[in-house]
Amino acid sequence: MAATAAGTDLDSLLARHRAFWERTPAERPLLDVVRARPQPEIKYTQLTPEMLAPGAYVDATLLARLSASLVQGDFFRAVGPYSRVPWMEAIAGCPIRVEESGDAGMWPRPRPFEWSQASSVRPAPGNPWLTKLLEYTRELVAAWDGTYLVCPTLMRGPVDMASAILGDVRMGLAFHDHPSELSALLAACADTIVQVAHAQADLIPPYHGGYCSLYGIWAPGRTHRVQTDSSSQLSPRTYREHILPHDRRIMEAFHYASMDLHSGGTFHLAEELLNVPSLKAISISIDPYESAPRISQLVPTLARILERKSLILNGPMKEAELRLLLDSLPPTGLAIRARIEE
Repeated sequence: MAATAAGTDLDSLLARHRAFWERTPAERPLLDVVRARPQPEIKYTQLTPEMLAPGAYVDATLLARLSASLVQGDFFRAVGPYSRVPWMEAIAGCPIRVEESGDAGMWPRPRPFEWSQASSVRPAPGNPWLTKLLEYTRELVAAWDGTYLVCPTLMRGPVDMASAILGDVRMGLAFHDHPSELSALLAACADTIVQVAHAQADLIPPYHGGYCSLYGIWAPGRTHRVQTDSSSQLSPRTYREHILPHDRRIMEAFHYASMDLHSGGTFHLAEELLNVPSLKAISISIDPYESAPRISQLVPTLARILERKSLILNGPMKEAELRLLLDSLPPTGLAIRARIEE
């Protein structure tokens, strides 16, 4: 039997994570429940790679072991390179704006770009942002002490990178005015994501023969979380014709790929993903704002997803909403990370 973490039988937990991906029968879903915390006010400044200190980040990660263990609920404590940095957009040449207070959220700004420059988004040797990202990865691996699993950082999708590079308006017009040039840019973005994701994974030793994602779900092979946030204003048809081929390129490059959708933004694209063989799971980030649908409204579609794919639900919810999910959805292929709001 494998060693235990915080009283957990790792053999059993790893078997449950494998069953999640393979959608084999489960008595209960993977589950973790935490309490929400208030959000502070925000100010901004400009970020450069020289301002980032991997050592300080790793020190904070190790310090957190005093109040955390490898296993949290039914999930692993996964740590990737500073995930608030929009690494992919930075690698592609976008300037990064950072909050001066609060939780230090960071946002890319459009860069000068001509349609003939699609290949410029691919990182050249010595790209300072990629160099810094891999430095973070190496330091996390070197400092590993058994209280966390190292994973690749949060990475945006091709359409998110293109939107950051061009700006939302220019990208929106490009679907009509420059479709072939936009496709070339999206292809370069997808290739860059695959390259950067594997560059990180190459530095991370396997854990019990597999790897962990930022979700904290272990997989028996390389795993990657795809996202397509900037498709929120696109119709399912536009997404299927223009964006999905590039998202699929990423999915096909990994053994266990998941796609993250937002309940209030890209949830309408879920049906388009159910017939993609290389996609193992769909994750839904629960949006808290008033215009987003309530969890009770999502349940019928969530049930349809579970008929075809594994499902990860992540975000704020009331205790009654968590109970509704547990009572309404089958446990096979289901994982829930609930942040309970008072």
